[in-house]
Amino acid sequence: MSEKLSKMILPIKSGNTTTNKEFEFPSGSGGSAVVYDDTLPYGFYKGSAVVLNDEIHILGSNGSKTKHYKWTGTSWVSVSTLPYNFYGGSAVVFNGEIHILGGVTNETSHYKWNGSSWVSVSTLPDDFGNGSAVVFNNEIHILGGVVTFHYKWDGTSWTEASTLPDEFYNGSAVIFNNEIYILGGDINETKHYKWNGSSWTEASTLPYSLVSGSAIVLDDEIHILGGSNNRTAHYKWNGSSWIEASTLPYNFYQGSAVVLNGEIHILGGYGYTTKHYRWNDASWTNEFNIHNLDDRYVSIAANQGLTDEEKANARSNIGAGDGKSLSWNSWTVMASDWSSETVNDLGDGNDYYYYEIELLEINAESPRIELIPISSSGNTIPTAAEVSAFNCITKPNGWAVCDSTNMTLTLYAKTKPTTNFRISIQGVYISYEISF
Repeated sequence: MSEKLSKMILPIKSGNTTTNKEFEFPSGSGGSAVVYDDTLPYGFYKGSAVVLNDEIHILGSNGSKTKHYKWTGTSWVSVSTLPYNFYGGSAVVFNGEIHILGGVTNETSHYKWNGSSWVSVSTLPDDFGNGSAVVFNNEIHILGGVVTFHYKWDGTSWTEASTLPDEFYNGSAVIFNNEIYILGGDINETKHYKWNGSSWTEASTLPYSLVSGSAIVLDDEIHILGGSNNRTAHYKWNGSSWIEASTLPYNFYQGSAVVLNGEIHILGGYGYTTKHYRWNDASWTNEFNIHNLDDRYVSIAANQGLTDEEKANARSNIGAGDGKSLSWNSWTVMASDWSSETVNDLGDGNDYYYYEIELLEINAESPRIELIPISSSGNTIPTAAEVSAFNCITKPNGWAVCDSTNMTLTLYAKTKPTTNFRISIQGVYISYEISF
């Protein structure tokens, strides 16, 4: 049993100065606190994202296949339950409504969201998964998906528009200068074609292999971001040449990118499923989710004598309530859920399989997470797996102390585990006396 926190220290930024301020929870509030930092409301990859009415909507995922949330600018709000398992499909906004099309397991489904419910619209003319969809000349166009088909929908029926110049899947498509552009993909990783409404021509050679990355248009330039082979790459094209624009803040592929209010937002992706960053043409900033904001936060801010600017910055660092106390959380790590590929993320020259656990990270002074192997029905962490935790210091007794600001704790193993095991994780504010 844990005591709930009565106060905490948070870094509050005012101008260029950051000051640690102590916050006291109002009497009777319950006093527990968690912080949601640069995080989406669920693990998001191979879903789709669109912008409608100045809000970002994320739809589906390989894991959470029927979820639908929107970003209001400060928080994520649940919107609906999707009408089918949606991942590997495409979403567009057409005539002020969100349309979801196809996917890995529902290849011919086509529904629209009218603001209150999902309505079946049509049956797609062919199996459509891992392709791309765009709106061009007031028609929805679906392109590829392991094949070369290209169909368009005028609001009533589907007709064939063209045959793509190559097989196209796991690439990206955008509208640029009133033409459809398709970029990259598994078969033609550096190909870049455009369609003027009647024929396809080659537009350029991409600066890197773009597979399962994203493309968007911002300020009359095409931006390509990430991908399975170049996960932090970010280039832009002005119509004649490609130049490097930035280095992405995390390994980004199988996520989604959109433009909102003149800024690029990248969302989720394989291995980093809850990340959310935005780019203002100069730098990347992690977007904060304060969806657990409630009256207790308002009371805290009102009682601390903060300026409006400090209150705004405080909202990026604290959320109160949400029913969370400082207690143990236990996970069963399934052998089948470890990654099927290896990564080299630890900087030691070794390749590791990885397993992710999404956490409600504590962003107080000196946050700490303690990861402790425990036995369950004879299953323990296999010694051959050499399990370690990112940004964690392993102790001789098997604990690992993690001073990390990430929302996702990643376990790494040189040898892929073949048995299940359990771990327990406990958030601790070490600046305060807390009994358990």
